[in-house]
Amino acid sequence: MAGPQPGSKLNDQASDNDSECNPASDSDSESDPEVDFALGPFFLNDEREEVADFTATFYYDSYYIVSQRPVASSDPAGIIKTFQPQVWLLVAVCMAVVGVVMMGMMWLTERLQGSGSPSRVSWAVMWSVKGLLQEPTSWLPGNASGRLMVAVWVLSALVIASVYQGNITAMLTLPKIKGLIDTVTDLINQNRLPWKLEHGGLKDILLNSKDKAMQKMATKFSGFIPSCWSARHEIQTGKFAAACDKTSIMSMMAWDFSTTGRCHFYMGKYGIITLGSFSLLFPTNSSLMGRANQLIFKLTEGGLWAEWLAWQLGNSKECLKPPTADRGEGVKPLGVQDILGLLILLAIGYLASLLLFAGETLFFHRTNHVPKITASLSPPTRAASP
Repeated sequence: MAGPQPGSKLNDQASDNDSECNPASDSDSESDPEVDFALGPFFLNDEREEVADFTATFYYDSYYIVSQRPVASSDPAGIIKTFQPQVWLLVAVCMAVVGVVMMGMMWLTERLQGSGSPSRVSWAVMWSVKGLLQEPTSWLPGNASGRLMVAVWVLSALVIASVYQGNITAMLTLPKIKGLIDTVTDLINQNRLPWKLEHGGLKDILLNSKDKAMQKMATKFSGFIPSCWSARHEIQTGKFAAACDKTSIMSMMAWDFSTTGRCHFYMGKYGIITLGSFSLLFPTNSSLMGRANQLIFKLTEGGLWAEWLAWQLGNSKECLKPPTADRGEGVKPLGVQDILGLLILLAIGYLASLLLFAGETLFFHRTNHVPKITASLSPPTRAASP
C-alpha cells in the first residue's frame, strides 16, 4: 500500500462535505451498498454509526481559524501610543501640579521674606517643562522646600523619559502585528474580514454549542465553501477567513511555501472545536472490515502514517512560526513608514513655529510702527501764483 503522495489532499478528509460519501445522507441506505468502503476519512458520530461501520481510529484533529497572514508594520501614531491616554493625562497633571506648587512656594517666600522675583510664573513653567524634557537650567529655587520639589520632579521625569525612550525603541525595532485572529471572539469582533464555513456538519456543531461566540459565528458567516483546500486561493489573498481542520491548514501552508517560498496563511493559536477521531467507513457487516483494521493497526504501530503525514506537511513548519518571525535575519533598516509619526510631529511643530513667528512679527510691526497724526493750528499756505 502506497503512502500519501505530494500534492494529494489529506485534508478534504475532515471537512464532512462530501454528502455522496456519507451513508447517513443516503435515502436508500437500507439497500445493498454501491461501494465497498468510503476513504474519507470521516468523523465518528451517532448518526453515521447507525447506518455504517467505522474502522479503528488512526487520526485525531481539531478545527482552527485560518486567515491571511498579517504583516508586521509600524504605526505612524506609535510616537504617542507608547503610553495609554490615562498615562499622558497623568503626566500633564503632574506638570501642572509642579508648576502651581512652585509658584505657590515662591509667592509664600516673597510674602514671608519680603523679596522675590516678579517672574515666578515663567520660572515655574520653565522648570515643569524642562524637567520633563531633561533640559538644563541655571535657576534654582532659593529655599530648601523648592529645591526638594525640583529634585523629586526631575527624578520622576527621568524615569518617564527613560520608559518612553525604551518603548519607542522597541516599537521601531519590533513593530506589533495587527489583525491576528486566534479565537472565535477575535473573529466575530472584527469587521475587516468576513468568514465562511465548509459544507457539512460544522454549522450545526457551532449552533448547538453553549458558547455564545460560536453561535454568533454560525449565524453571521458570509457563505459556504466546498472545502478549505478548494478555497485556499481566496483565503490566501485575504478575501475571507474560514474554520478548517488543522491538517487542511497545514496542507495549505505546505503547498503555499512550496510554490511561493513564503507564508501567506495564519492559523489561530487556539482550536475552536475538537473533532475527535477519524476513521474509514464501511457498509454494515462488511467482510472487509477486519482486514482494514489489521492494516490500519500495522500502519499506525509501525509509524508509517505519521511519517507519511510529516513528509507531506513538512514545509508547513516554517509557516507555523509567528508572523513576527517573518522579518528575516539581521537588523532591518528603518524606512519612512517606521518614523512617519516623528516626521508628522516635526511638520506640525514647524508649522506651529511659522504661524507663531508670523503672529509675533505682525504684532511687533503694528505696535512699533503706529502712524502719529498731528494737527496744524495754522491754515495751510498757498503757493504764490506766478
